[in-house]
Formats: sequence, structure tokens, C-alpha cells
Amino acid sequence: AYWKRETADRELAAGTQLRHAASNQFGRLKPGDNVWLATVRAGRLFLLGRIVVGEILPQHAAQRRLETTDLWPADFHLIARDDTFGRLVDLDIQHIAAALRFDSPTGKDRLNLASNQVDAQQLRAMRLLTASSAKLLQQTMARSGQSGT
Repeated sequence: AYWKRETADRELAAGTQLRHAASNQFGRLKPGDNVWLATVRAGRLFLLGRIVVGEILPQHAAQRRLETTDLWPADFHLIARDDTFGRLVDLDIQHIAAALRFDSPTGKDRLNLASNQVDAQQLRAMRLLTASSAKLLQQTMARSGQSGT
């Protein structure tokens, strides 16, 4: 799932725990799914972390569950499984961007890296990573020493 650069930078600066994300696109998810969060800065792909979905709630229920009214307005709010949430990471993963693959019935299974840059528009719609790409992200995060979630 894609976060706008401004949102990612604000949440990173605040030291936010990665236990919640909101999007109108999260309706097809279910508890136990992994959601990888990313942003793009100056054409480079950055990994922000992973949420293991514990619950999917509508706006009002998420506000009650998280005890706040200051949530991004969206139809679906993911609440991380309690044993999995951690801090956001800020990991430049441009070096693996070309290796990432998505399940795609239309054949658009990879990022178009014109001039070795990522166009954020390619990530605006949530996409399903292949199992090998999810494993690559997990390994990359583990090697970096930034455990995230």
C-alpha cells in the first residue's frame, strides 16, 4: 500500500507506532494478511514497514478502538495484530525495486523503472505482491537491522 511522501515523513518524524493504516482500498483484505507500506521520494522507493492485519474496521469503530477521533478518513481501517506492531522504518529499497513482482492478470507484474526511477502513480492502487517478493522485502528489512513489525 502506498503512503504519500508527506504522510510518511510526518509519521516518521513523530515516531509513530505502526499499528494502524487507513484506505478505501482495504476492503478486500482479511485478518492475517500482510500489508507492506511504501512511499516514493525523488523517484526512489522506500519501505515504511509491514502490518499484519488483526482487524478491519469502519471509521467510527476504528476511532473507538484506537481511542482517537484524529484518523485519516477512509472506509476501511486496518488494526495490526497486537503481537506484530512496531515502529515505522525508513528503508531505501530502490536496489530491489526491479526485482519486485505483483500478481497481475493483465501482465503488469512489475514496476516500470524509467530512468531507474519509480513513478508513485504505479503504487496508488493497492497491488498484491508475489510470495517471493514479500519474502524479499522481509529479508531486506531484516538485513537492514530495522525490524519494523
